Amino acid sequence: MHISALHMIQKLFPILEKLIEYLDNKIKEFKDIIKVGRTHLQDAVPIPLSLEFEVYKKQIRTTIERLQNTCNELYYVPIGGTILGTGLNAHKDFAALTVSHLSKITNLPFKVNPVKAEGIASHNTIVNLSGNLRSLALSLLKMANDIRWMGSGPRAGLSELKLPQNEPGSSIMPGKINPTQSEALIQVCLQVIGNDSVVSFGEAYGSILDLNVCKPIMIINLLESIKILIGGINSFIDNCLTGLKANIEKINENLERMLMIVTNLTPIIGYDKCSEIAQRAYKEGKSCKIVIKEMGLKIDNLDELLDPKKMV
Repeated sequence: MHISALHMIQKLFPILEKLIEYLDNKIKEFKDIIKVGRTHLQDAVPIPLSLEFEVYKKQIRTTIERLQNTCNELYYVPIGGTILGTGLNAHKDFAALTVSHLSKITNLPFKVNPVKAEGIASHNTIVNLSGNLRSLALSLLKMANDIRWMGSGPRAGLSELKLPQNEPGSSIMPGKINPTQSEALIQVCLQVIGNDSVVSFGEAYGSILDLNVCKPIMIINLLESIKILIGGINSFIDNCLTGLKANIEKINENLERMLMIVTNLTPIIGYDKCSEIAQRAYKEGKSCKIVIKEMGLKIDNLDELLDPKKMV
């Protein structure tokens, strides 16, 4: 189990590094673009578009570190423990010799588990790896879903990102650009989360007394998770992330109309007055600046205070 898991996980690392590289490209490309931030799916204060992509990059980098730490645990194998970890009927040098040969064959630093019975009665290292893959899936799901939301439109959605067109349209609507790559990666992530549940139950119900009897179902689900993550991430990079563009016109249009820019005035005129300005601007379909002037409020450096670029 450990050997096959390590063999597959080594194929995942280059794909994750590739993802970080392409996210970094987008961070540089979107560096000076300020957009409306959102909390609870409602307008919030301004945020750099590049910062949202830095979030995705940071989560992937953290996941790589976690997976690498888990690999260090996988190097410990219960070879020579025989059936219950006692080493019954095994030569006294069997474990050390086998691990030495394994390390030479695989070029990986395998070691003998000091408590062989632990590696036979339980597979919590496999559970740990699966859990880290689940965390990766959750990070990828956020990224894919965020991009799907920001690319919604083009006329009646957020339309802050322009998605690359990979198909001639939907099944019935010509020219429609659907977020198919985001949706494909989301489904990969959902499958990985489901696989992790199977692995967890395999440990919970299979690890009874001195032998975990659910080894097959645990490893097959783990290996499938790694395999589909590799394919899903690679496809998302090549068919979505690479051609993703910012819709500058729409982003600036939203910035000019945003209400929560009034938050920057809270230390000057107070929360209640800012709330009154925002609510009136919304009801009357006006900008906060116009409402402030109509209310006769005298605020020094108003244009600077309401400049979104000065708020990030």
